[in-house]
Amino acid sequence: MPKPKPFEIATGAEFQQKYPGYFEEVVKNLPPINPEVVPDNLKHLIPYAQQWGIPDCFVRVQFCEAATPEMVVEFKQALANTHHLYEEWSYDHLFSEEEENLSFEQSQTKLSPDEKICSMAFY
Repeated sequence: MPKPKPFEIATGAEFQQKYPGYFEEVVKNLPPINPEVVPDNLKHLIPYAQQWGIPDCFVRVQFCEAATPEMVVEFKQALANTHHLYEEWSYDHLFSEEEENLSFEQSQTKLSPDEKICSMAFY
């Protein structure tokens, strides 16, 4: 099956026409999440992370558009009051105690290029 080229630009309809089955292939081949590295207070979110945590933007949009209202409600309920837990866990490994109080610009020097792109999405 042909795959999109890096940074290829097209509409969703064009991608679907040019790469039939790509969406299903990406979702089917997501890497499993190792529950041993997930804190106990977040383990209940593993099935949701596996289902909704699609790294490909195009595929993620397609998945979200295809999701039923019930799926969205269930996902929102599972995430209720957990944001601080996964945010604390996911950012915990990035910085030492001395680096925690750095400004955004200072903190960017500690990240890889991919991490910089991801962190920019949150600001």
